Amino acid sequence: MKKAKLSFVLAIVGLGIVVNASLTFAQNMSTSSAGSPPVRANQQFQLIDRFKEKGEKEIDRRIASLNNLVSRINEMKKISAVDKQSFTAQIQTEIANLTTLRGKIASDTDLQTLRADIQAIVKGHRIYLLFM
Repeated sequence: MKKAKLSFVLAIVGLGIVVNASLTFAQNMSTSSAGSPPVRANQQFQLIDRFKEKGEKEIDRRIASLNNLVSRINEMKKISAVDKQSFTAQIQTEIANLTTLRGKIASDTDLQTLRADIQAIVKGHRIYLLFM
């Protein structure tokens, strides 16, 4: 059996998403007599699950902080009602977009798409940084 090292590194600087999973496994593509998937497939599924968990945690953290921000904006006295409504509408749109992305991450089945979606948490939702 040949051994191969498969490394996936996803680091999004400054935002708490750092996933470094280094896997060493045998490249045996045959299944066992019981019909279970190859070892490689099982390890890739575990890696996908860890990526999904990290991505979902980051989205949940952002949604919670945006909800707190809406509460703080509504308590502000030196901002007009129109501005409060505008900020709140923009924040609610961002929350809806993050919720949609969370569902997409949960349904991803391949590693390449999952990595792109996790990176989209930061790259596609920069408005979060502006609000915070």
